[in-house]
Amino acid sequence: MKEKKKKRVSGIKQQPLNPLIEPRGKTGLDALFSSRKNQVITVILLSFLFYGNSIWNGYALDDGLVLRDNAFVQRGISGIPDILSHDSFYGSIGQSKNLSGGRYRPLSLVSFAIENSFFGNGPAMHHLINVLLYALTGVVLLVLLRKFILPGFQIGAFCASILFVIHPVHSEVVANIKSRDEIFSLLFLLLNLYFLLLYINQTHKIKHFIFSVIFYFLALFSKENGFTFLFIIPLTLYFFAKESWLRIFRLTIPFLLVAVFYVLIRISLLGFQNNEIKSVLDNPFVLATPLQKYATVLLVYLKNLHLLFSPYYLTYDYSFNQIPYQSFASPLVLLSLIIHASLIGYAIYKLKSKDLVSYCILFYLASIFIVSNLLFNIGAPMAERFLFQPSISFVIIVVEILRRAVMKLNWRMAVQSGVAVALTFIVVILSAIKVISRNTDWKSDETLFLHDVKLSSGSARANAYAGVALVHNSDQVTEQAQKISDLKTSIGYFKKSIVIQPGFITPWLNIGVAYVRLDSTEKAEAAWNKARAIDPDDGNLKEYDKYLANYHYKKGMTEGTSQNFDASITEFLTAVRYAPNDAEGWYNLGGAYFSKKEYEKAKQCWQKTLFLNPQHAQALAGMDAIKQLGL
Repeated sequence: MKEKKKKRVSGIKQQPLNPLIEPRGKTGLDALFSSRKNQVITVILLSFLFYGNSIWNGYALDDGLVLRDNAFVQRGISGIPDILSHDSFYGSIGQSKNLSGGRYRPLSLVSFAIENSFFGNGPAMHHLINVLLYALTGVVLLVLLRKFILPGFQIGAFCASILFVIHPVHSEVVANIKSRDEIFSLLFLLLNLYFLLLYINQTHKIKHFIFSVIFYFLALFSKENGFTFLFIIPLTLYFFAKESWLRIFRLTIPFLLVAVFYVLIRISLLGFQNNEIKSVLDNPFVLATPLQKYATVLLVYLKNLHLLFSPYYLTYDYSFNQIPYQSFASPLVLLSLIIHASLIGYAIYKLKSKDLVSYCILFYLASIFIVSNLLFNIGAPMAERFLFQPSISFVIIVVEILRRAVMKLNWRMAVQSGVAVALTFIVVILSAIKVISRNTDWKSDETLFLHDVKLSSGSARANAYAGVALVHNSDQVTEQAQKISDLKTSIGYFKKSIVIQPGFITPWLNIGVAYVRLDSTEKAEAAWNKARAIDPDDGNLKEYDKYLANYHYKKGMTEGTSQNFDASITEFLTAVRYAPNDAEGWYNLGGAYFSKKEYEKAKQCWQKTLFLNPQHAQALAGMDAIKQLGL
């Protein structure tokens, strides 16, 4: 007799489920939500209920870098070749600034370019597509969990997917258009795992393995987070497929080759990007000792866990000095060390038994490690978008721990259902309140900066950006008292930013702008000269110098009309210092010297005038007058 082929099953050890959790006969809500179709619809509906109001937002934060101000994206489909061959920020800032770490994440920019070609440059369509992609990510997660990760716990797979799509920490990823790179990355990585497990555990069709490799390729070209899957892929195969280590190694090789291919393309286009970033705002640990860096990173790890459990205080900015440098004497650092050492210990201890929590811990630690600044500078000590991928393991752990608790308590079905409904209702309502209100914070730069500075009051950048928002607001209001109030408040934010980081040029530049609007040009000039001392080559100073040159030119003319030639000369000298190529400034400086009978200096000024404008009639007449004097 021919022996029946054994069906491959998930490699993870599945504990027998309490029959009360998944009864054979399902009625009412159980029947409604156990259907895969209904679960998928629910995930999509919740995604839109939670994030639908973000569709009406404008651009905010870094959206300009990848969209509004990106020349390649603005060209639409015709700009795609340049997008694929340059750093992701090159189209907006070119080579004028060091790009911390370099960014080669072309896929999201390609999608923006395509959308611009078909739908124009308005933000609504970009926001809508972000929500659609987010909902799709939730659906793919649901299918992956139902089929391979939690195959005997369908309602648990559904609950984990719900927790994922309603988690408030994802607000930045969805509401900030620029963060589509995060959505693309995770979406493609989940598809990568799905088709890999489908190939190994069920179909054994090579096309599914090829799909897995292709999605990994797309994930890497979305964002570098995909490198973590060089660890997570073999880890997943160990837990969820009955394969030998040798077979797992062989299956991982194609993904390693894809990663090498990505690195080679990146190097060929961007180079090695070894330039050291010296600004603490873009290299958060540049001023820290090694021990301070490691201690602070441990604190950040603890803060990440806190955000996953309690995502109430959300902010776009955690840069210097929102999280001060720590030492290993800090109780919170020691607590983080104990917690994470315990997590690692548990994961290793349960590794052999293929415990699901062990898998989730290792998935989480691998995902968070790449954004920890331990291997290389990523430009920020922490960010809520960095938790998008790690949150997958968090929601699975929550559901698994609750399942184990219910099994131990051995509650009756009625009690289980009541508790489940109550907990779900509370979590969904609380999350909805937070997410929907948070989406409104992302409506514009002004709403985001002025809201979040209250939570990131220790950040130099957050204070500077709040000041900028108030200057912009002052340009919109018509009531003079409100305008003055906004400008004075903005100066307070700028000064606080300078106290936190004296070398930060942005607040100095904008203090000058605020003072100009308050008709205090002398104070503006002093602020801009402070900025000049920090970076004399800053491009903004050229525009401000034109303003100052015109200001001193007008003062020089006023003093000259009043026959105050010494004061007039002082003003004109200042004017030509700011605008050395202004022929009128040099001419009038010469006129003031001529009026004081300092003819040699007048001659030099008019010679400069004629060098800049050989046809300047008044300067030519002045030179004739000097010749008539025999000079």
